[in-house]
Amino acid sequence: EQIILQVYPPTHRGRVLQRGEPYELHPNPLPSNPPTEQQSMTSESSPEDWNHHFPMHAVLYQKYVIEAEAKRLQRMRQLALKQKRTQLKKAQRLIQNLERDWRRCEATLERERDAELLKHNLHQVQRGDGEVVVTDYYEEGMPERIIALNPVLSPKENVEKLFHRIRRARRGMEAIMQRIERVESEISQLQETIEAIQQLNTLEELLPLTQLPQGQQKQTSRSQDRRSCYREYTSLDGKPIWVGRTNRDNDELTLRVAKGNDLWLHVRGWSGSHVVIPQQRKESPSSDLLIDAATLAAHFSRARKQTHIDVMLTNVKYVRKPKGALPGQVTVTQDRNIALRLEPNRLTRLLQTDKKKALQEKKGD
Repeated sequence: EQIILQVYPPTHRGRVLQRGEPYELHPNPLPSNPPTEQQSMTSESSPEDWNHHFPMHAVLYQKYVIEAEAKRLQRMRQLALKQKRTQLKKAQRLIQNLERDWRRCEATLERERDAELLKHNLHQVQRGDGEVVVTDYYEEGMPERIIALNPVLSPKENVEKLFHRIRRARRGMEAIMQRIERVESEISQLQETIEAIQQLNTLEELLPLTQLPQGQQKQTSRSQDRRSCYREYTSLDGKPIWVGRTNRDNDELTLRVAKGNDLWLHVRGWSGSHVVIPQQRKESPSSDLLIDAATLAAHFSRARKQTHIDVMLTNVKYVRKPKGALPGQVTVTQDRNIALRLEPNRLTRLLQTDKKKALQEKKGD
């Protein structure tokens, strides 16, 4: 309605603005973008710029825009560093495990002499023997050598098993060496990436580095989230309505699954489920769709026994999660109100459209 709701500061150069009075545009044109703090202090600033018309604007812009971008850059840097350091620790643990397997294979290959000696002295071994003493022809002076055996196996089976383990160890060492080379290369790249992240100063450079490597990304979709964090109902005009199951599911639905322009509903002043209406761009919801969603919000809340209920309606982008808030607790920066009177017939119709329940009943039949 072009009515002034609030004025700060209360007086402006060249005109008087008062709360409740009609608002009129300033007669002199203004730049489309506000100046930075440095631009507003240069000699090029004219008396007709933003800083002249709105004395607080440059200060607020510096505090709430530039500082917010700097904080976001710092958060993204910490996120990227955390991801890369986690990947680095995992790769370093893998190297340790591979080196341990390499040592085991080396120990097995050292028994190749035992296998050859046992092969030429099978006539001395009887089933049930736990060891055999043979002459070591490979050692200077040909000393006696004790070879441990499996008493359950026959002499021939002992030899075959020993040679089989040696062949396996030889193949394993080749594969382990290839993996060690790949992992060492990955460790080197991760270390270089961590150093680079610490030097980057723009979000454009940081954002690609916050992604998990290919093959580890969790492929999530609305259909997958739909089965886990919310129930899906259908409105009278065939539109889907999503209702969070638990407090943690409410957070998942509102903060991760829903998009910014989706509609969000919640009973005012009562705890209950978050309700989301998925919206396409430039799509206008019907009154029946809004009432159906509000009815579900009321039913899945502690206000379900009330006759008249107020339901908040807003876009998901106006819903925020305060720092340290409990699961399911959010704040809304702007909203509209739906004064709802519960209709039992409408609620019955909606509950019968539970998509998951209908599929389960169909499987039972």
